[in-house]
Amino acid sequence: MSTKEQEFTFKNFLKYLKKCWIFILIFMIIGLVGGLFFVNRSPVTYSATTKFIIHNAEVDQGSAASPYAQFKEIISSKKIIKDKLQLDISADNLEVIELTRGIFVITYTDKDADAAVNNVKTLGENIDTIISEAYSDAEKYEVTTLAIDETATPSTTTKNNILMIILATIAMGVLATIMLFIKFDFTTEK
Repeated sequence: MSTKEQEFTFKNFLKYLKKCWIFILIFMIIGLVGGLFFVNRSPVTYSATTKFIIHNAEVDQGSAASPYAQFKEIISSKKIIKDKLQLDISADNLEVIELTRGIFVITYTDKDADAAVNNVKTLGENIDTIISEAYSDAEKYEVTTLAIDETATPSTTTKNNILMIILATIAMGVLATIMLFIKFDFTTEK
């Protein structure tokens, strides 16, 4: 009669994994197929941006904080976008960021590349209208447009898609290894 003692060695576990390589392979194939399915089903969105500078010499003096912070909220206002610019866009798809004092980037994201470009162009070309709605002394504000995108950028790239597929495959291989580790018989004959 043989006795068994609790003993775990990495070498024994690797031998066990070699015996169960098909199990790990099946899980990795499931991860590969799942990653491909996810990438194929993910909706593609497109983003377009406009960059501009707002400056008012009187307002811009003395304050450490940006005096243009309220502009971010005003441009996202549905009332101005819908009523004054006649744009039917979702505020959820609109992102306004102040990079530094008075330098803004507006990004609009849409499922349609042309809609993203057209909407951001309309916003970029009508910054003066937005300022006149926002400030009573709008004539004191200077607006300089730095750039308006002519083409939209897709939200996902081939590199990101490949990375997602690889990560899904590796994750499923690790999951299979963990499952085998849990099932591994830690006892070996002496």
